[in-house]
Amino acid sequence: MAKLLIVDDDTDILDYLHIILSSLGHETRAENDARNALRILDDYHPDLIITDIFMPDMDGFEFIKNIRKSHRDVKILGLSAGGSGLSQDLTLATAKDFGANAVMKKPIKQEEIIHLISDLLSP
Repeated sequence: MAKLLIVDDDTDILDYLHIILSSLGHETRAENDARNALRILDDYHPDLIITDIFMPDMDGFEFIKNIRKSHRDVKILGLSAGGSGLSQDLTLATAKDFGANAVMKKPIKQEEIIHLISDLLSP
């Protein structure tokens, strides 16, 4: 199966996604900080990065922008419940503008994220 990097400052989300995605046979690595996630990209080589948008230190917009500088082919799924005065829809549209291949609203629905990840990983 695929190698997935999950980046979210909410450890409950990290645990939830790890359980769902590893049960499907995917190899997952979880990071609760976007800066740490950037540091491991060259060694881990994920097929898909799932990232929250609003995180401390480095937000998902900046994280996606940095990924696209050196890892143009990796698929990116942006997640958000909204925040910082932006609506959820505007936040997710902006994530796509920065280079996310797909976006999804929180709260995460298990069947929906499984289907979306399957679509992103299809050749």
